[in-house]
Amino acid sequence: MTNHIAQEYSEISTRTLQQVLNHVEAISFYENVVRNIDAGHDYSGDVAVFKKVGNQAAKEVALEAVAEHEDKLSHVWDLPEVMREAVELTMKSTMDARELIPRYDVQYVFATAVGKLTVHVLTKHVNSTVTVKIDAPKRDHAAAIAEAEQWLSTYWLMREVAA
Repeated sequence: MTNHIAQEYSEISTRTLQQVLNHVEAISFYENVVRNIDAGHDYSGDVAVFKKVGNQAAKEVALEAVAEHEDKLSHVWDLPEVMREAVELTMKSTMDARELIPRYDVQYVFATAVGKLTVHVLTKHVNSTVTVKIDAPKRDHAAAIAEAEQWLSTYWLMREVAA
């Protein structure tokens, strides 16, 4: 039964890593725009709206976009609001200069009625490894898994509502 939870979180991590990649690409793009403006490139010939507002306003918009994508990147592993009280999230990331996206070490700890169920996600590039550990008596494993699966249903439902 823990295999189902591992599969679900593998799908979650795949979608999350795609979001990470999208944000990293956007940050890189907007940082290049800022660098080019600072180096004297005039975008008004390339982008019609820049003719009206000028390069300084374009630079401000690009800096705001960088900040927005960095903020979204820092919250990409967050759970829906309704789950935050019942599920403890611990997320660490490291960035290797030779890699395009950060590596993540994410733990979701479900406080079930019978004990804790921990989902551990480790990523490297766009790959992830998911393990599930149950800190409860063996006879209560099925109950802990059933409760965690209810939270998974909530996660997917909230994703659909937010989309």
